[in-house]
Amino acid sequence: MFGKKEVKDKKDKDKDKKDKDKKAKTAKDVPPRSVNSMTNLAAAGSGSNPSLSAPTVVEPVPADCVPVFTQRATPLVDLLAWDRKRDASLKVPLIVKLTLDHMFDIGLNTEGLFRVPGNSTQMASVEDEFNRGRGADVDFKKRVSCEDSASLLKKFLRDSLPEELFTSRLADAFRQLMEVSDRKSRKSQFLALWEQLPSENRAVAYELLLFLVQVAANADLNKMNSENLGTVFGEMAQVPVRDGKHLLKWLIDDWQYVFELDFLAQAKDITFLRKLIGHYKSVIGMNQFGNYILSTDSGGAVNVWDPAAYISKKRMKHAQRCYIAPVAVDTSAGQFLWAFFPDAIRVWSATSLKLEDPSATNIQDGADTPMIRMPNVCAAAVTGPHVWAVGETVCVYDATTYSLLKDVTDYPAGQDVTLAAGFACGYVWTWRSKTFSAWDPTTMTKVKEIPDSSGKPTRFFEVAGAVWVGTESGSIVVIDPVSFVVKTTLKQHNATVYCAAAVGPLVWTCSWDKSICAWDPASLQLITKIPNKHTDAISWIMPVWKQSYNGWEVWTGSWDRSVHISFVPVNYAEKWLPQLQQQSSLGSASPSQEQPAVSPRSLPRQLSQGGPGAALAQLMASAPGQARVLKSPSGASLQSSTAGPAGGGHVRQKSKSDDSPQPTSLPPPLAAPPSVPLPSALPPPIVSPRAVAGTVPAPVPIAIPPPLPTFHHDVAADAGRFAQYVQEYETQLVDLHSQLGQLNSQVEQVVFAARQNPDPSNVAYWRASLEELHKKEISLGDKVNEVSSQ
Repeated sequence: MFGKKEVKDKKDKDKDKKDKDKKAKTAKDVPPRSVNSMTNLAAAGSGSNPSLSAPTVVEPVPADCVPVFTQRATPLVDLLAWDRKRDASLKVPLIVKLTLDHMFDIGLNTEGLFRVPGNSTQMASVEDEFNRGRGADVDFKKRVSCEDSASLLKKFLRDSLPEELFTSRLADAFRQLMEVSDRKSRKSQFLALWEQLPSENRAVAYELLLFLVQVAANADLNKMNSENLGTVFGEMAQVPVRDGKHLLKWLIDDWQYVFELDFLAQAKDITFLRKLIGHYKSVIGMNQFGNYILSTDSGGAVNVWDPAAYISKKRMKHAQRCYIAPVAVDTSAGQFLWAFFPDAIRVWSATSLKLEDPSATNIQDGADTPMIRMPNVCAAAVTGPHVWAVGETVCVYDATTYSLLKDVTDYPAGQDVTLAAGFACGYVWTWRSKTFSAWDPTTMTKVKEIPDSSGKPTRFFEVAGAVWVGTESGSIVVIDPVSFVVKTTLKQHNATVYCAAAVGPLVWTCSWDKSICAWDPASLQLITKIPNKHTDAISWIMPVWKQSYNGWEVWTGSWDRSVHISFVPVNYAEKWLPQLQQQSSLGSASPSQEQPAVSPRSLPRQLSQGGPGAALAQLMASAPGQARVLKSPSGASLQSSTAGPAGGGHVRQKSKSDDSPQPTSLPPPLAAPPSVPLPSALPPPIVSPRAVAGTVPAPVPIAIPPPLPTFHHDVAADAGRFAQYVQEYETQLVDLHSQLGQLNSQVEQVVFAARQNPDPSNVAYWRASLEELHKKEISLGDKVNEVSSQ
């Protein structure tokens, strides 16, 4: 035991040792920057400020650098030319692009955006970087706040440009537009003035206005509506024109009418429209519900969007969190939203959600909200009048009475139960223990099991007549619903695939990796990656057809808590047709082995596999100028090509061993296929797939395609007439392709209806109609065979 004196001596020695070690620390133990600072301070003398660091080396400013922040001395033309030396793709100056992009990513929910000033010290540092030509090196995410970006943009537009964006020459004419009361006349006069602006001014003004439209669309959060934005820019900042408050307010409010209406009707490429925010958790699903779009997040909040105005109608919140997307169910009593919570399933109607009441923001459980006591539902599928809920077991409920129809007993409980389910191609699909299962929705029995080792699935989708399954491994499993085999596994995403949807002729898939891939469903080849502005995992894709624009509005939800809307024109995939042709040529096994051509359009799904319809559809779907292979009804291969550069063409079949000269004479005229009379009497009404017993269903409309159009030729000896011959021949093929698609769509509806209410007379009628159409295909195929044998 130590005495008190020994303990005190030991403590004193330890203290002395620590002090000695501290004093013994040398310059070699100091980081290099600190060593330089100490050396410089010692050299500067005792009057130096020890808080100062070593002077930094200032890089010289390039001689041709165009300063960004000046006093009315930065022409847009010169500044854009300088910025394009580093990035030739820029449409607007770099300062405009970076500030707008930064605010778009993080600032749309900032209250008082453009009103709250930024940090003057930080802004001065960024301004200096841009004036030295080093603006591209500024890390906006780390160095710049949203308020800084807003203030920098305003300062540049207000103080640096030699004149207003709408130019001094046209400023008065722009202001006078507000005296024009007629909406159409004001728009036409504005667009006429707009075209007179310099291209650089137009580009900056368009990007600025488009961003202000995004801000106003989320005004319920940022409090910056068109009135406030008009005051901040048009009145205070004099942008885009002096005293332009009312003009700017009108442009924001009428943006759709002035800019988008005519542009989107003629668009040929994908156009971004809106970013809508307001969720506080990750968006996990979206539904069309009445006249609204509903987006749900993992916190149980539901945002109600007005798809016509692209604004929030209201936000609703439930007390509990939900972990899977609700499903919309149509019944004879109306449309309902089935939401799945940890304790139970809740069924919401438009009445219980009070969609028309903006003040009703809390979703309450009440008498008008049926509850089904099935906890921990992890997946669901809707099959007309039934809802399949998958949790510890698989339960099937009546969508109208909410009664339990069946608890699938051959689906044992356990830790490896499925986390995904879906209705596709007439079957309910589930996954468990590395096995896909297909269930008959009518008998509620398992039809087929398919082994799988691609990873846990997320969702099942019906796309282009096949079942597409997203997985957590990033792969996409494509299942043939007829043969019940896995056709292929697509691997392009590098993280969980959440959703797949057909957008025109291509299939879009989205993933945790923040990408959207577009696939050709016929060749199952990746066509392109769709550009998007999401900053986190993309969880949902929902295309909505817009007849007025002749295209789709594609709504996407993301874990970045936002919903984006893009317009996709009906012909957007045309620019990728050459790529499809190249994939077709590279994919051929050898010159002596004929391979089916890659189709740029999704083929109509044939109900009778291997029939002449599949061969004819294959030829019709081939792109112009692409080598095509057609199988005749007898099974022989028929090769054809379109007209060449000179306008001529030749339709023929050459044997693999035939090296003899081929005849150059034109084939005889193509006679019209024999007209096959179709039944004139319509069958009795077919019960609607979603009808409920005791109600009178509306009949399914039935339209039998008319006979093929006929044409007659008096073929001359010159090759020029042959081009017209080929053109009219292909016109018939395209027309038949359209008729086949319409008929197959109707047949799919009837097949589903027949399962709900079997009627042999209806099925027999449609089978007869298909046989008649196949006879036409056979007739045309025989004519093709006859021509190609010349």
